[in-house]
Amino acid sequence: MVKPLNKRPMPKTASILIWLQKPFPFSSKKRSKFSIAFLFCLFIFCFLSFFQPFDIDKIIGPKYLYMAGFGLITFVIMLLNMFLLPILFPRVFLHDDWTIYKEVLFILWNIGLITIMNWLFINHLRIGMEQHSLATSLSFTLAIGLFPSAFMVMLKEKSLSRANEKISSQWNSQLEHKQEPMVESRVIIQSDSKNETLHLDLSKLICIAVEGNYSKVYFKKHGLLESTLLRTSLSNIEKQLPMFDDLQRCHRSFIINRSQIEKVTGNARSCSLHLSKLDFSIPVSREQYKLFQFIPSASRS
Repeated sequence: MVKPLNKRPMPKTASILIWLQKPFPFSSKKRSKFSIAFLFCLFIFCFLSFFQPFDIDKIIGPKYLYMAGFGLITFVIMLLNMFLLPILFPRVFLHDDWTIYKEVLFILWNIGLITIMNWLFINHLRIGMEQHSLATSLSFTLAIGLFPSAFMVMLKEKSLSRANEKISSQWNSQLEHKQEPMVESRVIIQSDSKNETLHLDLSKLICIAVEGNYSKVYFKKHGLLESTLLRTSLSNIEKQLPMFDDLQRCHRSFIINRSQIEKVTGNARSCSLHLSKLDFSIPVSREQYKLFQFIPSASRS
């Protein structure tokens, strides 16, 4: 009798690497950035006030004012990094490419700059604390900031994944009750110059995507996937198609045909739509969650 092969458990290092490559949302809203910076500032002040590590009890003068200074340094550095770096390096901070690994590196970058500023703050003011080397100061800052930062990343990733998986599950249950349209409609899309015109049955149109200065239309032809480029923006196409309820913009780069959705999946960054014939998924932007009408209409006029 042949014994079944036992699957070897995945090494911890491999599982950590897989986790680091998971999608993660970069905080793009101003309110969110201010909230994150303020919470870290508050944490630093409360931690230093309660535990008073690193010779803080030896500070000469208004002790709590100096501890507030450490918190303020954290607040300013984090805000500058969250606002300026995405402007200076937009390709690095693309929302759709952001991962846990990049988030961890971003946190370490913040901690490094905060360490340098705190070290200069202590040495410049000579407030009674022992003047450690920059390397020692970095180890102190890492000890304070790394574990709550890692905990926050894990908590946020788990929370967002659960929330988007729940939404995906609800949408998948709705998919089971969708009905095919009773009346076929004809879609006409024109380029900006009106020299190019695409005629399609609505049931054959899958989605329309941004492709540089063009829009790429994906559709079915004789059961196979086809695509064509039109020199026009997605916004202009959207204006040409207001009468089709099943065509909806779900993301700044995509208009989809809701009748072509086969399933929905979710991760920490967003929910993703899997459409008929496509070998890639399409994200639903968080701004569209409440606006996105998932159930395709049963009929058209």
